[in-house]
Amino acid sequence: MSRPDISAAMLHRKRESLVEAMPEKGRATILTNCPSCMQGLGRNKGMGVDPQHLAVALAEKLSGKSWLKQFKVKAAKAKAFNF
Repeated sequence: MSRPDISAAMLHRKRESLVEAMPEKGRATILTNCPSCMQGLGRNKGMGVDPQHLAVALAEKLSGKSWLKQFKVKAAKAKAFNF
């Protein structure tokens, strides 16, 4: 944004909302599919915020923590088709 005072006010308001939504102690995972939100939420790791992409969370839930390794193995065996 072109106005630093407005940007700072928005950031402060968002952080207040995160503090209110956070559990008493510990960390909280926030799911999003927005790359900008991932980056912005990543700046709040000190508060215990752990941003995660929705697709990654689903992959971990359905296939376990080793989902990426499994995906790479399957992708290496895949054939490309051109239309």
